Amino acid sequence: MSVRLDPRIVRQLDRKAAAIGTTRAAVIRDVVSRADRNGDLDLGVDRAQIRRMLQMTPAERVEHMAAVANALRPWRGAAALR
Repeated sequence: MSVRLDPRIVRQLDRKAAAIGTTRAAVIRDVVSRADRNGDLDLGVDRAQIRRMLQMTPAERVEHMAAVANALRPWRGAAALR
């Protein structure tokens, strides 16, 4: 995976890696793992929506997804027309 980081952050990562005798990649993995364990790694997942969907039966989920798809149907291709 490729990620672009601010050069200042890269320098900080390199200093940290040198100080503990490891690689930049290992430091990045550690930072991401800690953020995940602490719950600080929010990737924009709507957990309330996931809980609502899990409370539905499979049939209710399919019905809900079909309703959403039908509601979006008029918008398909609308951006290309503008």
